[in-house]
Amino acid sequence: MNTQPMLCPVRSGGRVFPLLSSGLLVAMAAAIVLAGCGGGSVLEVSLGKEGETNLVSPPSNIQIPELAGLSRYAYVITTTSSQGIYRFDLDGRSPYPFVYLDLSGKISEGVPDELLIHDEEHGLFTTSGGRDGKGEGIHLFDPTPPSPENFALQASVPVFPVLFDSAMLDSDGESVNGIDPSDAYTSGVAVSNGKIYVCTSNFSRVGKYPVCSPGTVLIYQWDPAKDPPTVSRSDPPFIVTTSYNPTEVTALGERTVLVTNSGVLAIDEARAVPLTEASVDVIDTVLDCVVATYPLGLAALSYKTIGITPDRTRALVGSVAYNSVYELDLTVLDDAPQSCPNPVPRLESAVLAGPQDPIRVGQAGVAGVETNDFVVQVAVSSDGTRAYASGYNSGTLSVLEVEQEPGSPSPKRPLLVLSLTPPLPTQEDAGPGPLAVRPGIPGTDFSGPDLFVLIGLPIGKMFNVQTY
Repeated sequence: MNTQPMLCPVRSGGRVFPLLSSGLLVAMAAAIVLAGCGGGSVLEVSLGKEGETNLVSPPSNIQIPELAGLSRYAYVITTTSSQGIYRFDLDGRSPYPFVYLDLSGKISEGVPDELLIHDEEHGLFTTSGGRDGKGEGIHLFDPTPPSPENFALQASVPVFPVLFDSAMLDSDGESVNGIDPSDAYTSGVAVSNGKIYVCTSNFSRVGKYPVCSPGTVLIYQWDPAKDPPTVSRSDPPFIVTTSYNPTEVTALGERTVLVTNSGVLAIDEARAVPLTEASVDVIDTVLDCVVATYPLGLAALSYKTIGITPDRTRALVGSVAYNSVYELDLTVLDDAPQSCPNPVPRLESAVLAGPQDPIRVGQAGVAGVETNDFVVQVAVSSDGTRAYASGYNSGTLSVLEVEQEPGSPSPKRPLLVLSLTPPLPTQEDAGPGPLAVRPGIPGTDFSGPDLFVLIGLPIGKMFNVQTY
């Protein structure tokens, strides 16, 4: 398919319904149908047909589990004024019926961040912040409790200190002997091979002149069959990443975990500026070591889970500093070392779209505009033919075509670009953030929206988008 991308405003014609007793309200916006693909194929996009759902508190993560019993639910975790987890029933009529799991008073410190629904009985989320590292941790909960009023955490596990076998260098060239929990900055969580993998970013100084200690991924053994589940340090208890600032871990089946190393990022006038190289590390969860790495230069990789095609042949991840999406060939992992290598192999030839030739998204994808963006997340459609990238600064949602020929790069420009919110800075909504695709075949396995996008401020919102 080959088409010219379009930038399409879609927020006109809205109306607001009264505030519900749950604290939610729904705003309906005008539907829009767009011709998006050449060759006689039509991409139909409708935003607002099922409305916008307003949340009490800004959200940080959304997941729609690829599990038979839970694929009808969207889980959204919220952060500041009202910490909690919403479970929306997507088979209901908008506004979707929901269960609210209140986290107030259940976590002493820290702000909820990443969310993972493992199965019908076990969910996990991380927290970061607080005083003296007390807010850094992993929390386990039942995602389908019989009574939301009696909801309680199954377990809370703190981040443990790390001691290196020998001194290592931080990003400023200074020797570091270990990582204290107060500098760990817990971020992503994944489950693979019966273990929990948690990455910690390890900033020892933040702001305009940041410094990072070596990146670490902590490993926990857990027994979900016990009530409550038991969690303990594994052996080895941690892995050191090849690049600084690991911000996310993405499970790739039961043998592999991908680690997003964003690199050290300075904040200058509210924009991210990469100072060190980024990479995606490949952890073998049997060996518990890095067996390969995709080097990505000054890419400033996004902090959310990597978009993986259903056949697990390619991965897509955005940039928090540029209008860019990067693409990796995962088929080369079939030849990954069967023992811990030294040095770690660098998979340069398997980077299908890197910083020098990225997939351009947002305004850059439309007209070559070289303004910086913040691509929060990339998610792949259930059939693997399209991907969706949310642009926080540009206020856009880019629809990408995913190449089906193994080893061939995807098109470098989007099929189309939707304008969800005004570009930042704005006094209205903050830009599009985390997003999730509903599993299954749209129009067959379910009806209604198939893509859900979170907006962060002034209050949280979930945009419901139908792309078929």
